Amino acid sequence: MQRVKTLLTKPSIRFVLYTTYYISILLGLLYLYGFQDAYSGSFIYNDF
Repeated sequence: MQRVKTLLTKPSIRFVLYTTYYISILLGLLYLYGFQDAYSGSFIYNDF
């Protein structure tokens, strides 16, 4: 446990961990919402 605490206090390790964490969140959101096309479903401006 002490080894983990010492690793998390290093700025370079924290930067890598935070970067991978936020990139994984962005990729997950892109996977969930990024594959929709404007012409594929009920889009509000299709009726005009």
